[in-house]
Amino acid sequence: MVGEKRRCGPVEFRTLKYFLTVAREENITRAAALLHLTQPTLSRQLMQLEEELGCPLFVRTPKGVQLTGEGETLFRHVSAGLEQIRQGEKKLYEQVNLESGEICVGASDMTLQFFLLPYLEAFHREYPCLLYTSDAADE
Repeated sequence: MVGEKRRCGPVEFRTLKYFLTVAREENITRAAALLHLTQPTLSRQLMQLEEELGCPLFVRTPKGVQLTGEGETLFRHVSAGLEQIRQGEKKLYEQVNLESGEICVGASDMTLQFFLLPYLEAFHREYPCLLYTSDAADE
């Protein structure tokens, strides 16, 4: 493996989650239980990942596993990436459930004041976290 150039192809997201869980637990058996996998299945997945990437990610010891330097590098990047994905899912959830976002209402001053205002106030009570703006047009 040393000195051998490897082409890094795409790694399955599921496999990266397995890697993160093992790295955090520092124990394949505990990680397997958390992931609802058998220990041999998880070990095989990790070995395949190491083979795909062309480097060892863990040092296996009688008490568990420790990240290698390469494993530390991958862990930092994958952890940050997973956090970005979680933040994206959270933002999407908030938008879909009208817990965040922005609504811009375009109408004339008269329409806003005499017709839409009660509806907008009721909507704001229902969804207080949304940002409301208006683009009032002159009549």
